[in-house]
Amino acid sequence: MLQRSEKQLVTRYAAAWIQAMAAKPALCRQDLLRLRDMLAQVVPFKRLIDDRLIAPADRIRLLQLLFPKLGLDAMTQAWLLQLARRRRLSLLPACLEEAEAKLSQADGREPARVISAYAVEEGHRTKIGQALARWLNLAQPPEISWSVDPHLLTGFRCLIGSYLLDFSGATKLKTMARSLTEGHEPSKL
Repeated sequence: MLQRSEKQLVTRYAAAWIQAMAAKPALCRQDLLRLRDMLAQVVPFKRLIDDRLIAPADRIRLLQLLFPKLGLDAMTQAWLLQLARRRRLSLLPACLEEAEAKLSQADGREPARVISAYAVEEGHRTKIGQALARWLNLAQPPEISWSVDPHLLTGFRCLIGSYLLDFSGATKLKTMARSLTEGHEPSKL
């Protein structure tokens, strides 16, 4: 959980990046999705972002080595380097989430967050987005940010607006355990 001062920093950094990319909104979204995917699927990249033992100069060097492979816009690269120089790279996941929410609001789309037990393939991501659009009566699928939490065991959780859809194995097991300890029949789990 972010402290109030960190939340303010996240809001400020996300707004600065969006403003810098204002002339290129499609590239901004593309970079946002690339960075989200890297954080969700590439463990060394996540470690580079989270590990506070890596010296700032080393982080900057490693980021510069990664930039050609990531294919990020020059403004996004400069923004990431600024976060690294100010020792705020650990705020990147929250900054991306904030930026995604702001971009979705500007587009009139409801942002969604899906947390799954495993990385979700692109085809399944599309199907989940379409299912959410049908369920919520949206004209188009929501903008979805994806993350992985192995503690869910199986399935996924989706946060969209004030809704929480929980299809995780962890929740089903907790419900079953509670039913068994309270003496209820677990037939409708």
